[in-house]
Amino acid sequence: MVADVLGLRASVWVVAALTALSEALVAGRMDETHSRPVGS
Repeated sequence: MVADVLGLRASVWVVAALTALSEALVAGRMDETHSRPVGS
């Protein structure tokens, strides 16, 4: 739909922005499963 309205180049940028936003959300919510010992 974006490509129909704004063109192919804009649709690629929209997908890139959504991917970056998704990665940022996952990185913010991800918990470390193996914590490092204190003092290292």
